[in-house]
Amino acid sequence: MRCFNCGKNIEDGSLFCEHCGARLDGGMPQQGYNSFGQGVPQQYPGQSGMFPGQNGVIPGQNGYDQAGGQMYGSGPAYPPYYGKKSSPWFAIVSVLTAVVIITLIILFLVPGILTKKHRQTLIEEAAADRLSTSVAKNDGSGNNTAEPPEITGLILDTTEDTGAETTEKKKKTTEEETTEKKKTTEEKTTEKKKTTEEKTTEKKKTTEEKTTEKKTTEKTTEQKKDPTQEAYEEAARYSATGTPDYADFDWYTLDYWDSDLPYDRIDNKDKLVGSWKCMMIWDPDRTVTGGQAWEFMNVDLSFDDAAGQAKFVLRFCFIDYENSDHVDESSFDAYTIYGNIMPHGLFVNEPFYLEVTGFYCDGEKQYMTGHAVGQSGEQGKVAFVRP
Repeated sequence: MRCFNCGKNIEDGSLFCEHCGARLDGGMPQQGYNSFGQGVPQQYPGQSGMFPGQNGVIPGQNGYDQAGGQMYGSGPAYPPYYGKKSSPWFAIVSVLTAVVIITLIILFLVPGILTKKHRQTLIEEAAADRLSTSVAKNDGSGNNTAEPPEITGLILDTTEDTGAETTEKKKKTTEEETTEKKKTTEEKTTEKKKTTEEKTTEKKKTTEEKTTEKKTTEKTTEQKKDPTQEAYEEAARYSATGTPDYADFDWYTLDYWDSDLPYDRIDNKDKLVGSWKCMMIWDPDRTVTGGQAWEFMNVDLSFDDAAGQAKFVLRFCFIDYENSDHVDESSFDAYTIYGNIMPHGLFVNEPFYLEVTGFYCDGEKQYMTGHAVGQSGEQGKVAFVRP
């Protein structure tokens, strides 16, 4: 036979298994085994399934027969446990408490949802609920005689609204940044203005120094300038250009034909160099030809100090005869004559006689006057002007 507990072969009629020591009597049903030595469960009368809690047990396992209340096998026995049913009110209260806590957390954490007054109100209501739900002492008549527990660790929010505080702080910060920026801009502007003024002052100072230096240089140059060169420069300011005409000599023909001019006399011949407008009136008394002739030309005057000569270059323009027509002489070649430099004037002997003895300046113009004698013996009046 086989032991129903360990499944090993034992002698028939044995009361105990020689291998595991299990008692074999007591009318216990024997358990079958498969070829691998594993217990094969057997169906018991009244057993409708293979799960604990129903009538019957799973054979081959130590356990408790819940239907009959008997232990099988030599394993430990455990009392049945059916569990305590939970109250539905406990679940409801737990859910509501969680909702309240989450709501309060959101309201406190999100800025601007609660004002200071609302948050304080909610805190007071939460404290009241806490008191009402606390464990109270009963005096036996159903009245609650419990002392309200002291609330500790609860600090009311006395700060301003978070949103308003943030806005105010942000506004203050913006104003401070604007003020600082404005201050920095003003400082930079002042610094730039100061730098510009310094540069302007320095530039002005430098310009004045250069101007002073230039004036000093010019003054020094003027002091070192040769008198002849200075006279030439003055003469150049008066040099005349353009074709002469009758209007250029009204000062002579109308007022000073035979008299001195009431102007300053020029005492330096070098101030006479340059170009002049010239008019010669031939036979003014009409004694030789019976009529006057008016000849106009441009004259360039220069001096050769080494030779003691005055050089006149004549460029003819036109001549008007009193008894004949106007003659254009602009196509004539230039004609050069030389004269002597004398203390009281300039004198030319050939090809005609010319003497220039009057030299004047009124500040705006220069003048020269003289006398001439033609090749035919006719007399002539001579006048020069410039510009």
